[in-house]
Amino acid sequence: MSVVGPRPMIDEVVDTLEPEDRATRSMVGPGLTGPWQISTMGAQSLHDHPELDNQCVEKASFGSDTRIILITAATVFGKRPLEPTPLEERLGW
Repeated sequence: MSVVGPRPMIDEVVDTLEPEDRATRSMVGPGLTGPWQISTMGAQSLHDHPELDNQCVEKASFGSDTRIILITAATVFGKRPLEPTPLEERLGW
């Protein structure tokens, strides 16, 4: 398990994925935090997060991983509440 990466998926969601999405997602190990966790989680369906995870895999970089970790830490420690900001804007994608 890594710090940044897709979270483990429930079987009901895995069964709905296209084969290429499964392949992209399986390229990296699961993580403690990731793009879905720093997006406005309550505003998105659980079925939307595979797309976010695939974006994370495809656009992975030291910079985006660092931003994800910093946003996660700030949110957990109450310094920065999550706001409805597009993930692309939040991570600079």
